[in-house]
Amino acid sequence: MNINPLSFGQNHIKSAYIKNNQTGKKEKVNFVQYEYGFYDMVRIHNTIQNWREDPKNRYGERIYKDYMQGYMKGDYNKSFYGLEDENENILGLIETNSEMENINLEDEMPQSFKPFELTYFCTNPDTVYGADKRKYSKVGTVMLSETIKEAKRQNADYIALFNADRKFWDTIPCFRSYMSDCVKILEADKFDTCARELDKRV
Repeated sequence: MNINPLSFGQNHIKSAYIKNNQTGKKEKVNFVQYEYGFYDMVRIHNTIQNWREDPKNRYGERIYKDYMQGYMKGDYNKSFYGLEDENENILGLIETNSEMENINLEDEMPQSFKPFELTYFCTNPDTVYGADKRKYSKVGTVMLSETIKEAKRQNADYIALFNADRKFWDTIPCFRSYMSDCVKILEADKFDTCARELDKRV
C-alpha cells in the first residue's frame, strides 16, 4: 500500500511483516496513524461494524466512541493507530493517550516523566487464534511491537496498559504488573528488548 502523504486519511508510519496462514509466507503490512477527519472516521466506523466482537470485550466500539468524542469536540489528545494489509483492510486498532488520566502512577513513575498509555487494543476477531479461515496470525503481536517502537520514537519514558485482555497479555513477558495485575507497565529501557522478542515470534 502506498499512502499518498498529500492525500486525506491515515499517515503511513512504517511497514512490517506478518505471516499469511493461507500461503505460509510473510506478507507486508502497514502500521499507520489515523487522522481526525471524515475519511478515517468512516473507515474506522465501517471496520468496527463488520467485526464480530466478543460482547464482553467490545474494544473496537470503545475506540470508535473515543475517536468520535475527540473528532466532535476538537480534542485531539488521544491518538489512534492501526495495522493494515496492502489493500487497506484494517487488521487491528489501538488507542493511545499521553495524559494518563485513568490512574495515578506517581508511586511508580514521577509525574514529570512522559507517559504513553495503551488505552484500548483490539484485532479483527477473524484473526484471533482458533478463528475459522484465519488468514493472518500474530496480528496483535505485530501491532504491539510497532506500537512500542512508536512510543520510543516519541521519547516516552514508559508505556502503561489498561483494560488488558488476559488471554493475550499473559503471553507477553515484557510488561510487569501493577495493582494486582490491573495495569501493565513497560519502562523505556526495555522497549528495544521487548520489541525484538515480539518480532521473533512472527
